[in-house]
Amino acid sequence: MKPGTMVGRHVLLSRLAVGGMAEIYLAKQLGPRGFERICAVKLIREVFASSDEHLTMFLDEARIAAQLCHPGIPQIYEFGESGGNFYLSMEYLAGASLSDLIDAARRAGKRLPIAPALKIASLASAALEYAHKRTDPHGRPLKIVHRDVSPDNIFVTFDGDVKLLDFGIAKAADRHAHTAAGFVKGKLPYMSPEQAEGTGSDARTDVFSMGVTIYEVLTGAHPFGSDPDQIVIGLAGQRPFPRPSESVRDVPAYLDQVVLRATALKRDQRMSSAGELHVRLEEWLRSVAPVTAYELATLIDTVMPGHRTSKRKVVVGALEEKPEVTDYAMKRVDAEPQELPPSPKVVEPPRATGRATTGETAIERPLHGSLAEPDAPTTPLRVPPPAKPSNVSRLERTVIDVGGGFSAPPKPVRPEATTALDVRVDDEEPSTGKSAAIWLFVVALAAAAIVFALVHHT
Repeated sequence: MKPGTMVGRHVLLSRLAVGGMAEIYLAKQLGPRGFERICAVKLIREVFASSDEHLTMFLDEARIAAQLCHPGIPQIYEFGESGGNFYLSMEYLAGASLSDLIDAARRAGKRLPIAPALKIASLASAALEYAHKRTDPHGRPLKIVHRDVSPDNIFVTFDGDVKLLDFGIAKAADRHAHTAAGFVKGKLPYMSPEQAEGTGSDARTDVFSMGVTIYEVLTGAHPFGSDPDQIVIGLAGQRPFPRPSESVRDVPAYLDQVVLRATALKRDQRMSSAGELHVRLEEWLRSVAPVTAYELATLIDTVMPGHRTSKRKVVVGALEEKPEVTDYAMKRVDAEPQELPPSPKVVEPPRATGRATTGETAIERPLHGSLAEPDAPTTPLRVPPPAKPSNVSRLERTVIDVGGGFSAPPKPVRPEATTALDVRVDDEEPSTGKSAAIWLFVVALAAAAIVFALVHHT
């Protein structure tokens, strides 16, 4: 899609990546009163837009991702439909994948520093454990299995955060799309034996994939090389899984044991959970030196110099282009009506937004519960001092005139014939003249009684 295309409340700015089923765009989410937020929008590729199978997979990904809320998993903002196509709006991540870091170090003839590399794997394992243990609101396990753990799907941001990406082929209890017998999903170099054979997967399947990833960050290479045939032979158990120290001598024996336990070919001999793998890695890191988020952020600048600047230029360039958005698209953004509370029936003042000033304090506020239009001019209103008692009823003294001061509304029209239950609003307070006459009559009556008593007594 070209820049400027409106997808729901999002303006697409530039394409970031293209995958097997979907493509991801840098986008800007729009909202009321000039609200904007940079985000990423994931769309099904047009070639698969009419495929029920791919559509179901995309809906499953949205359903699973919406139930995950963890610092190590990208935040989902919105799932919707626009122009007959579904989209997924999510947190935009600026940084580099673990795969990019490994490749950049390899091109420079180096390996990633052991401690920061293992910290990345440890944080990703913690996010994986959260997904495995996630339950629905009733406490029932969701039984999520990622099935695509690899360096490509582990991301490090420029702030030093680690994110586990892409639950697109994840397995879950409530998933609608199911893998047919004899078919496998995932990347072959990181598949567990049971996943490659299509005999079922569970949390330990992801543990195996994470173990292979840890081997790669320690050595800079895959344990069975890049030849697919050798990978298949290794996964079939016809070749023992190598120790990392066989390729890199400075890898401690403790880490050899961690990798071998995570990558045991038989599931019952493997680490039981990603949480256990996280704990083992953290134990080693504490014994050596804790790794901070700042160190992970600077790792990108060290291994990939200039990468931060190039990524920033992509975002800034996309924002400065300001692609033209069609009128139809803008109407889609502004067409969300807002429900207002019902106005009082006795008095219907005009809707406006004003500035109420009390002394030297100015307060911007809507009048009578109405919402001002974004471009509506504001009218200065000055709140006068309390009015002195008068013949005006309490109801009439509560209405603020938009032009300033107080103004009494027209009196309500009353029916000619009233019943005993009718209440006259303007008689709620007696007038000053009637009150004086009553008091004079009472005083005169009392004086006459006193005179009569004196005469009768004498």
